[in-house]
Amino acid sequence: MQKLRVAVALALRPNVYAPQEVPPDRHLYVIFNGLARYSGKTLIKGDHWGEWDVLLRSNFVRRAKAQAVNYLHVLSIGSETIEDLVSEFPEPYKMIRRWVGWHAL
Repeated sequence: MQKLRVAVALALRPNVYAPQEVPPDRHLYVIFNGLARYSGKTLIKGDHWGEWDVLLRSNFVRRAKAQAVNYLHVLSIGSETIEDLVSEFPEPYKMIRRWVGWHAL
């Protein structure tokens, strides 16, 4: 599991979104500066969103859109990058998907 965490951390890419801008779907985001609105909540530094989009890969999942409140600095990883990591770490990935699926219910 530790090797997967390191691989994900190394694959994270920084992005900045202007106020009112909507970050793209199918990414996992972690805020390191700024504010975002997501599913009726204000997210702050350290919060995250997008795990359902990236890990569940289902068309039945309602994809809420986030919107930057001010200049929003995030680290993100796309679903295609996560899928590339699956081949290297199949067992930890199954455990994570199971956890996300359980919490999605």
